[in-house]
Amino acid sequence: MTDQASERLDNDHPDVDFGPLRLYRVITGDIATNHGWGEPYPHSSPPNLPDNRVRNSAIARGYIAHYSLSADGRLTLNSYNYPCVPPLGRDIVQAASELLTGDFWLVMKPYFRAPRTYVPFRDSVIVVDQSEWQTPT
Repeated sequence: MTDQASERLDNDHPDVDFGPLRLYRVITGDIATNHGWGEPYPHSSPPNLPDNRVRNSAIARGYIAHYSLSADGRLTLNSYNYPCVPPLGRDIVQAASELLTGDFWLVMKPYFRAPRTYVPFRDSVIVVDQSEWQTPT
């Protein structure tokens, strides 16, 4: 598989430093399922892929999601970006504005083929204590 582009994550939390880690997925449930990719977070605003989108092997799902982590530790899905859509070759942005709720995980890596770090959210808020973040060996 071609290395995949990461999602976009803006971090406004004063006590969280992801360092070189990039967001590759938001998942729920057991992090060991689906070869470590878990179950996709069930967004109430799913992507609506354009029929005429350009296929890109580095973006197998067809979009890049844009999230933001607020200063109070909550995660929002802001939008989906569909790159280079014909006929003009421009990106199309689909607004989402969805506040994620419940217990879920961020799948983070410094680059696509690197080991995963799982960052937990409990009751919709990030767990700031990095000793609770999991990097399986």
